[in-house]
Amino acid sequence: PEAGKLDFDYSSSRRPPRGAVVLDAETFQRMLIALQDQNFYKKGIASTDSTLKSNEGRSMHEEAKLPRDDMQALRMVAHLIHLTALQTRALLECFLEESDREDCLVTLFNRIADLHNEKVFSVRFADGEQVNRLRKRLGTLVFFPWIQLEQANFA
Repeated sequence: PEAGKLDFDYSSSRRPPRGAVVLDAETFQRMLIALQDQNFYKKGIASTDSTLKSNEGRSMHEEAKLPRDDMQALRMVAHLIHLTALQTRALLECFLEESDREDCLVTLFNRIADLHNEKVFSVRFADGEQVNRLRKRLGTLVFFPWIQLEQANFA
């Protein structure tokens, strides 16, 4: 466009090789804790406590890291890691907003080593509109439920 912002979703269709090594439990747990700690105040756990102040006088809630920062961090390492479907579901739980969960899945979808277990994380996207957005972003064939068609809706 001549003016404005043009965004692209890039998602390679390259799947993990057979026998790809997924993140071990300890490393994944550290990554998950780091993401959850950064979003601690965003989730409202301590947002009513006005006594928490930083050195500059701003509340800690105002300084809380945004999910967009977490997504940028995930994008920086996504090409280096492989995940299981269960790990993917746990990562999706770190994000409150459905658009952030969609971004997370688009980023990590082709890094899931056991995609045949996609039902484990796909339940986070039960709304037909969300599924259609994911199908559009990832591609119909990439996001096609090859293993369990009986729960799919193609409207």
